[in-house]
Amino acid sequence: MKNRFRSLMPRSSIVALAALLAAPIVLRAQEPETPAPKASGKPGVASEKATPRPAPTPPGQLVNVRVEVKISDERPGLAPITKVMSVTVADGHSGMVRSTTQSNFGAAGAMHHVPLNVDVSPRLEGNRVRLRVSLDYDFVDPANPKAGSHSVRESLSLVLESGRTVRAAESADPLTDRKVSLDVTATVLK
Repeated sequence: MKNRFRSLMPRSSIVALAALLAAPIVLRAQEPETPAPKASGKPGVASEKATPRPAPTPPGQLVNVRVEVKISDERPGLAPITKVMSVTVADGHSGMVRSTTQSNFGAAGAMHHVPLNVDVSPRLEGNRVRLRVSLDYDFVDPANPKAGSHSVRESLSLVLESGRTVRAAESADPLTDRKVSLDVTATVLK
């Protein structure tokens, strides 16, 4: 039986098969070894050259901050329009207020969303409040809806004293004498 098997498989085929089976072992032996990280002797520490992790952001204090945003929209010859939004947020966290209505305005009279959105993120630092505030405000004049909407987009970073109002922004309409101002008050609640 041995002779029969040898006669079916020539010697060169056996050598080729053995070379193919041994090739991965030879190639793996030739790969350069990557040095293992040096142990520092401290449990849980793999290497002294490990990339340091950024320090985690400390949690905020266990107090709330009430943020009041007052929008004053002044147009020549008309009474100012005032919108006030407030949100109470934990220190170091964020909050948002969303108010949207639909109105038909513009030449086609199609329905459009008219947003009034405020996002806040207060952070107490000492006796001051570091505040990020964003505003998305559209206004449609009910007396002239075909004029379209007027938009104000603002994103600000402020440092405020608790309870003190600051005029954070004042914007001008590029086509008219309309002026929109933003007053912000952040009050630490204890």
